[in-house]
Amino acid sequence: MKNYLKLFFLSLILPLFYSCSEQSTSTDGVKYFITSPGSYWIYNVYRSDSLGNITNQLLSVDSTVITGKITKQALEGSVFTTYSIKDSISSSPNSEMYYRADGAKYYTYSNFIRYLLNIVPDTTGLNLREEWLLFLDSDSPMWLIYEQEFKQFDFMGPKITGTAQVTGETKGLIDTWLDEKSYKAHEYLIKLSFINGTVEIPNLGKLPGISFLIKARYFFTDDIGLIKTVVEPFDIAGIVKVPGSQSLMTRYKIVK
Repeated sequence: MKNYLKLFFLSLILPLFYSCSEQSTSTDGVKYFITSPGSYWIYNVYRSDSLGNITNQLLSVDSTVITGKITKQALEGSVFTTYSIKDSISSSPNSEMYYRADGAKYYTYSNFIRYLLNIVPDTTGLNLREEWLLFLDSDSPMWLIYEQEFKQFDFMGPKITGTAQVTGETKGLIDTWLDEKSYKAHEYLIKLSFINGTVEIPNLGKLPGISFLIKARYFFTDDIGLIKTVVEPFDIAGIVKVPGSQSLMTRYKIVK
């Protein structure tokens, strides 16, 4: 049962946070929304402990490149391709996400969920909207990113019911450090909650009270983009404990 729950919730939420680590921007007055093709960022991704402190366990090295432009629902966005190396001999499948900037707002496309469904078996019964999602809004203190009710989502046997909601918050300008260098960073807090959840497992029946709350913090610097991502550890209904992670930029190149 624990493995079923852990697989489902991790497969649902991790694309949200890794897709976020593929962004930057640049438009009217917002200098950290980078969208120019050829720009790239390289991040070391580390495990964090139960208190959220970074450890020396390197999970992967992620390279994100803006590889071109794409039009979705009559709106043009930038294609962010990420290559993730887990060790010296293996790597994860490349992910391709779409982002676009519009003034103080930064949007992501819902294809990060579609990409997930291509690699997770038996995800029948889950209908997802194809749309641009407001990911960051530097002019608003809080906003809704995504909300959907799941009804009898069939995941490898167990059936999942519940409501997922993602919200964003602007936290302000702070000082943060990377490799002994100080950066002025714009901090955003993304919260993902799953509430009123029920899992129905064959031969075991329904297990109510499934819920979780995830907090992820994103730090953007003018003329560079995303420099740091912190995903806090959390638990699912007090049953499954999920460790956190920190993604730290090591180098970058911005094409003007």
